[in-house]
Amino acid sequence: MGVKQGFRSSEVAKLTGLTQRQIDYWDRTGLFVPTLAQAEGRGSARFYSFLDVVQLKVVKCLLDAGLSIKKLRKCLHFLRENLEEKNLNGHSLVSDGKDLFLLTDNPSFAVDLARQGQVAWLVNVELAAEEILNSYDTERIAHKRAVNSM
Repeated sequence: MGVKQGFRSSEVAKLTGLTQRQIDYWDRTGLFVPTLAQAEGRGSARFYSFLDVVQLKVVKCLLDAGLSIKKLRKCLHFLRENLEEKNLNGHSLVSDGKDLFLLTDNPSFAVDLARQGQVAWLVNVELAAEEILNSYDTERIAHKRAVNSM
């Protein structure tokens, strides 16, 4: 299955769990700008790449874990600088609330951080990407069935 070229804000919201309002606001304020196409006035669509959607899914996981908006900015910058679509497999993002680390091997040291009394968040980037692909496939199949039953 090939991944489509671009995702609209509404699709990104469904795939990541973020609201369209959050996604649109982050674009307008420059916090997270889509790489494929920005909005160009009222009624125009934003288009996000697959990597954009994965990055936003990771951010949603960190937000759910309690990451502050201030730290979210650092996280988004870190993801933009260090994450590429070709290297999603086997990657995890770890944060102790201060620093961010992108792990490429077995992330077992995150358990050690937690044992030492530090708070650590672990987000499996590969799993986030797989969830997006599975959700996209499910929606595409449901849409085809709906069209064919008409």
